[in-house]
Amino acid sequence: FGAQKYTPNGWVTVPNGPERYEDAEARHLLKDWMGEDLDPETDIRHKAHKAWNALAVLELAIREQKAKNNPK
Repeated sequence: FGAQKYTPNGWVTVPNGPERYEDAEARHLLKDWMGEDLDPETDIRHKAHKAWNALAVLELAIREQKAKNNPK
């Protein structure tokens, strides 16, 4: 959904990506806890959005650590 709405792989270069993805993860978690199964904008489960955002934060952290360990 995001690649169509924005750009393919654009999530990697979003300014303040980890913070923004953590915020989005929390918003989807709250909506899920409140009993809203599907995100009204995407018609995708909030659980799926939450999981994707958590994985995006993890991936960005792994990439940052690799870059620190292997400077070019």
